[in-house]
This record gives sequence, C-alpha cells and structure tokens, in this order.
Amino acid sequence: MQTIALGHADGQLDRLQWKPEGGVRLELLGFVSFPEGYRGALHSHPFWELVFIGAGKGSLRHDRGSIPCGAGDIILIPSGGKHQFQADPLSAFDQLYIGFSFDFAVPEAMEARPPQVLPGGALNGMIQSELASNLGLLRDKPQGHAMEAIRGRLLSVVSRVIGLHLLQEAPPRSDNPRSRESLMRLAREFLFAHLQDGEGAAQLARHFCLSPRYFGELFKRETGMSIKEFQCACRMERAKALLSESGLSITDVAGKVGIEDLAYFSRLFKKHFGISPRQSRSLPPD
Repeated sequence: MQTIALGHADGQLDRLQWKPEGGVRLELLGFVSFPEGYRGALHSHPFWELVFIGAGKGSLRHDRGSIPCGAGDIILIPSGGKHQFQADPLSAFDQLYIGFSFDFAVPEAMEARPPQVLPGGALNGMIQSELASNLGLLRDKPQGHAMEAIRGRLLSVVSRVIGLHLLQEAPPRSDNPRSRESLMRLAREFLFAHLQDGEGAAQLARHFCLSPRYFGELFKRETGMSIKEFQCACRMERAKALLSESGLSITDVAGKVGIEDLAYFSRLFKKHFGISPRQSRSLPPD
C-alpha cells in the first residue's frame, strides 16, 4: 500500500493506491480524488479497467471521443486505448479504479470497443452499491487482512461485470485449455470471496453464462473436486487461519466461513485436519 502525493497547480493531489503481489486477476486497485477542474494524465494500460465514480462529475476523454460521467457511473475501459479523466470545474471527482486482465485471448471485437458507461438495472445497482461501499473502505487506508478482504470482494464484482457485460457477448471457448484454466481460476477466486455467503454451483454458473450441470462437470474435470468439495476445503483452511490469527470464538469462526451449525462445523474441521477446532487453536502457529 502506498499513499502518493502528486503536485498540481492548486496544491497536493492525494492518491491511495494498492498493487497486489502475485495477483491472478487484479492488476491494480485504488482510489483517487480529483479536485475541481483537475485533468488527469493521458495514459493507457495493458489491462482492462473498471472505474466507479463515487462522487462529483466530470468526463472521460478517449481515442474516439468523450463521455460525460458522474456519481454512481460504472465505466469499463478496454486495454490499450489512451484515455484521461477530467473533473468538472465546480465539482471534485472521486474514483475507485480496478485494473484486471484475462489469462485467455479475448476476441478482437471486445478489445476494439471504446470505453463505455455500463447501463443501469437491478444487477448493476447491486454492483454500484458494493463499489461504493469498498471505495469508502479504501478511504480509511486499510492494511493486511482488511485489504485482502476488499480485494476478494472486488474480485467478485469484476467477475460479475465480466459475466454480465463481456462473456455474454463473446464467451471464451470452453474447449480451449487456456480458456478453461482462466474460468476455473476466476471461479476459485469467486468462491473463496463468498465463503460466508455460501454461493454455489447455480449462482456461479450464472455468472459465467453456463448451465449449472455443465459448469459443475467442467469444474470437477479441471480441479479434481466438485464445487461443494472445493468450498468445504476453502472454508476449513480459512477457519484454521482465523482460529490461529484471531481472537474470535469458535462459533464466530464457523459463522465467518458460512457454517451456522457448530457441531457440523466441528465434524467437518476434524474430518479435514484430524483434530478439533479447539485443539487447533491450542497448537503453535506453523
């Protein structure tokens, strides 16, 4: 995590930016607040970018024109194209930005499209709400586990945007090994980010525009585990980490990984690790 002070004519531009190490899908994550009338640098990225306007209004200039944008807008910017944001002369301009890449070659038609403000609707309204919430969390300059939690939630948001606005139009071919690997990697990230929610095969398949049966078969073929088995393994690993690193009660830890029945949680934990949650807590950390 780094806080960057950038000089401009009216003083200092305060930016918080975080770049994950070894991230699979996210390339860049952060927020920036432009003062009134500020014009950002003209630039491009080798990755796609999702930008959420948290407050104010302004415009996005790009190779083919200009887009007005304001609070609540979600903007999708393909890789490679030059673009710059400018705040309205009378309005500060807050942005959350998420850079992400694909492990498969996306169709040329997707890469060639101009930046766009995503259309409204119930699903985008939910995405808006999550982006606004995480922008607020980023303002507090989180560290460590808090930052990882935000990263996990935003990976989930990106997966939904990909499913809703990109892969519906040009899904990666599931018979292509790189495409299958990419889908599975994103699916695993999504499931790990939703341990507490308990989202399963049907919800996950819907995000990737595939039937639950086919997606379940594909997941097991590529990972060697069913979606349910993978979720269980992730929950147990997360529970073990929480027991070791936090002061949460065993009941609270179970709830954090989406299991409300304490007896059931204890049975799963012992089956997975060979010891009870209480015994795991008493062991020294690895």
